[in-house]
Amino acid sequence: MPIPPFNLKLVGDDLRRYDPRWRYGVPPRSNANFAWAQHVVSKLTDRGRAAMLLPEGAAFVGGGAAKGIREGLVFHDVLSAVVSLPPGVFAHTGISPSVWILDKAKAAERKGQVLFVQAPELGITTGRGRHTLAKEDIDRISGTYRSWCSVGYRDRAGWCRSVTVDEIAAREFNLQTRSYVGASTTGSAPQPAEQRVAELTRELYGHFSDAARLEAELRNILGEL
Repeated sequence: MPIPPFNLKLVGDDLRRYDPRWRYGVPPRSNANFAWAQHVVSKLTDRGRAAMLLPEGAAFVGGGAAKGIREGLVFHDVLSAVVSLPPGVFAHTGISPSVWILDKAKAAERKGQVLFVQAPELGITTGRGRHTLAKEDIDRISGTYRSWCSVGYRDRAGWCRSVTVDEIAAREFNLQTRSYVGASTTGSAPQPAEQRVAELTRELYGHFSDAARLEAELRNILGEL
């Protein structure tokens, strides 16, 4: 699974307007996330599949070029699934990441759909903002995706949902999992202090993402004046 550096800027000759990889639009120079995504898509065969990591903000931050590329991935049926993960699962960043699964040969019954899996509450906190997923957590995520691709899948409130292209379009191609999956249905038993701290940390990172989105939108507006 490729782990590109998150949110890098494109400089110099990194961005060529007529690059054949930019099938869904020229990526914004201010952020290379969708340059990486389109680069991966360009390497897939007609039946190719790939998984890559992107920061959570890539799912919703930015209009214009970023939104257009998200739209292209959805409408061309290349995006298969988005899985949100806990913050701190990778040593080089505390940003909440997500796994995007790209598939150029979806099963017929899954055409025009995207699976959203909301998994930021899985795993355990291991200190200093780090988070670790156990094997059973990984198996749960992969098992959900496999069942969606074959048989036996069903939506689970607070965990996973299969969403149509039309609904995604109605939400202006916002690909945040929590926008579609909804709240967890688990009980409200008292939480251990460590779990509560992890929950508040995730909430804080969510506010950071919202702030980044609002800043990007403000910069776009000011740039048009």
